[in-house]
Amino acid sequence: MNLIGRVLRPHGRRGYIRALPIKPSLYEKGEGTIFKLKRREENLSLVVEEVKPHGKFVLIKFKGINTIEDAENLRGFDIYVEEVEEEGYIGMEVWEGKRFIGKVKDVMEIPMNTVLVVEKKEGGEILIPFSFCEVKSKKIMVSLPNGLEEI
Repeated sequence: MNLIGRVLRPHGRRGYIRALPIKPSLYEKGEGTIFKLKRREENLSLVVEEVKPHGKFVLIKFKGINTIEDAENLRGFDIYVEEVEEEGYIGMEVWEGKRFIGKVKDVMEIPMNTVLVVEKKEGGEILIPFSFCEVKSKKIMVSLPNGLEEI
């Protein structure tokens, strides 16, 4: 199983949870996907009803989780899936605001993060931790800290 996110807290009163994406594939999951949730000795399998981006986070609605109290009970669970297909990000354009940076060349897994290897338009590569990324309509929007491009 592959860790793809972490439940942070409830969002609203209708059973949505706010999740921190650890891998880009969390954005791509949709209705009917089965997530395995683990917290210490507790294990749950929940079916996704809806997934939608929310800034740097993801809002998830599970079938059967319909109240803020139900969602609160999921706080602190790690989210896993059986397999992760990171290849879908290869070739996607990477933008910072209106500035085109380049295209994703590869996706690397390092402990506790996913790193996008981006081939820059002016040549060379830049490594961008996925935690600085937001997937929007088939583009990856980034907010790079000062100095990252010079590394």
